[in-house]
Amino acid sequence: MPNKSKRKAAAFKQQAKNKAGPAASSGSQSASTAARKPSQDVLIIAIDFGTTYSGVAWHNTSNKKTHLIRDWPDQGISSVKVPSILRYDSKGRCQWGHVLNPTKRLEWFKLLLNEGVYTSSTALLHRIETKGLNGYPESRSTNLANLRTTIMAIPEGKTPADLAADFLRSLYRYTLETIGDSYFPELKEQLGKEGGVEIKCCLTVPAIWDDKAKNITKQAAIAAGMPEKHTYLISEPEAAAVHCLTQLEDVKGSLQVGHVYVIVDCGGGTVDLIPYEVTSIAPLRVRECAIGTGGLYGSTFINRRFEDLVIRRIGQEAYDNMDDHSRQVMHKEFDTEIKPKFHPDKYDDDDDDDDGPVTCALPGVPDDVERRVRKSKIIFSVEELREIFEPTFTDIAALVQKQVDAAQATTKRNVDGIIMVGGFGASQHLGNWLAANVRNKDGKAIKLIKSPEGAAAIVFGAVEHAVRMHNSGSSSSSQWGIVESRKARYHYGIEVVEPFRFGIHPQHKLVMDPIFGIPVCVGRMDWLISKGANMVQGEGITLEVRRRCPIVDSAEEQKELLVFDEEIYLSAEDAAPKDLEHPSIIKLLKYTTDLSGVPRRFFTKRPSLLGIDFWMIPSTIQLKLESADLTFTSLVRGSVYGEGKVEYHHKGPGRHGDESQVAAWRAGWTSGTVSILTEPEDHQGGQSGDRVLTDLAHLTLES
Repeated sequence: MPNKSKRKAAAFKQQAKNKAGPAASSGSQSASTAARKPSQDVLIIAIDFGTTYSGVAWHNTSNKKTHLIRDWPDQGISSVKVPSILRYDSKGRCQWGHVLNPTKRLEWFKLLLNEGVYTSSTALLHRIETKGLNGYPESRSTNLANLRTTIMAIPEGKTPADLAADFLRSLYRYTLETIGDSYFPELKEQLGKEGGVEIKCCLTVPAIWDDKAKNITKQAAIAAGMPEKHTYLISEPEAAAVHCLTQLEDVKGSLQVGHVYVIVDCGGGTVDLIPYEVTSIAPLRVRECAIGTGGLYGSTFINRRFEDLVIRRIGQEAYDNMDDHSRQVMHKEFDTEIKPKFHPDKYDDDDDDDDGPVTCALPGVPDDVERRVRKSKIIFSVEELREIFEPTFTDIAALVQKQVDAAQATTKRNVDGIIMVGGFGASQHLGNWLAANVRNKDGKAIKLIKSPEGAAAIVFGAVEHAVRMHNSGSSSSSQWGIVESRKARYHYGIEVVEPFRFGIHPQHKLVMDPIFGIPVCVGRMDWLISKGANMVQGEGITLEVRRRCPIVDSAEEQKELLVFDEEIYLSAEDAAPKDLEHPSIIKLLKYTTDLSGVPRRFFTKRPSLLGIDFWMIPSTIQLKLESADLTFTSLVRGSVYGEGKVEYHHKGPGRHGDESQVAAWRAGWTSGTVSILTEPEDHQGGQSGDRVLTDLAHLTLES
């Protein structure tokens, strides 16, 4: 039956066109050999924007070399990541990365991008403490200490999206300075500028985020200065798959069609997982075989339990007397030396031995034999450390086992490997824990594979992903991604109006169609995509709709009436709700389509009870799900017509009930954006139902 209107992917504006000017040398090439067409010099910059740490890699298409940034401001030592930390001084100036001043530091703000509309810090904090973080249903208030501090320290006039933009702006500017100073000194000021060296950016986002959060992240990146037309998104586990399945020696030489791998991205704040099944070797193609999951089980929770252990051992007063530098030394040694290398099996532990096997720096605390503090070091037993690791390991193992079970249920075969990436993924203890506690259903062990790049695997994958896109000569990821199909993580749909079915539809939703004078039920849902549906790369889900528009004498007014707005909604419920007022339904975006340019021969003129004629316009809405993008296209008779625009609901209420629609219909609402009548799939007739169908047939509205 007829439905409603919809819209298309957001149009992007190009900031870096790069049409002229010589390109500078890069890598080992000298400046004297750098005379070549600028179109050959394209810099691809990938940013792994993490909850606790972020990384950057870049690739020069002219010499096909990829570089990883390892030196960061105020760092002192080389590292593949920089802390995702902000601090604003009294004048509002932004400090980022290795922020030495511990007061009013903003951490974990990335997670707030998935929390919808921001009105105030107190409202946001209340919502999180009451309902947990979106996408992380298991999140507990005990896990949110860093986030709670950040929320209350958000500067007045700033939003979480502003924090992300400020951090990404600082990171991006530093990246351009580093590239310019080291590789393009003659063209440093022209990087990304009109006529200079073209830049394309690829940004990673969590797979479990909704489309609104991904769009907010992309807009923050554009606000930070990244090129609007050439800034792309890729989910973090997919970036890991791109790198690991094509580069790791433990994988690429033994890949076979049908092999199943679970990607486990273990970071500082979160753990994200997706299982993939290999569908083709040459070229390499994979498909998601289950909906990805994630949890707040990153390594920083182990850090917090370590800090609690130290406080229990030396007392709160002694800990409070430590200066900031001393605490930083303690945390750094645990984070870089003890945590990644600790494994209980390699120690011959004796809990009664004061010379226990593990020591950590504890400057500023006096010796205390009873508390086992000696020469500015604190001594731990293996059992003490085991107790701070194993709660997190247990949670991670449960997540991985759930993905293994889901993958097996879909593919009907065993999982061949668990690929671990991320800084925390390099932990030997975590790897052994998963190997011992995660199994296929037949009890067989699963091969554990670690990326040697560890924390850098995702940013390398993002670079490789963007290079494929660049080499394809297209901005459409459907032409170059290795993932040929994905699982929809939500239901996506539109509101429709159905012929009213007495005794079935709720009476309070009964209104009379102000145009055709028949009883209808407002606020019903028509789901374009169902949660868990296979979305094939490059192919869309289509919905046939009919729009109606009053015919008027004024050409300008007619043109305005042929612009249709459609709200797109989503729901994370397993069973798709039927009514708009269901509490799980979120207003995602508004899709606007201009059909004023469609030839009138495609329109059908129909009379109405209002005494005026209407155009009936058959059209098709096509929705595509890419790695981290949602796109819409409107077609009439198979051809794309007019301009489609997407506007995500970053502001205003995120949820939407049907009361306003009921009131509007009862008031005789007739606007250019028209609610469409659709026949219920399970219509069973009846006297009133037959009357409605007769009216629809008379008006040629019934398909």
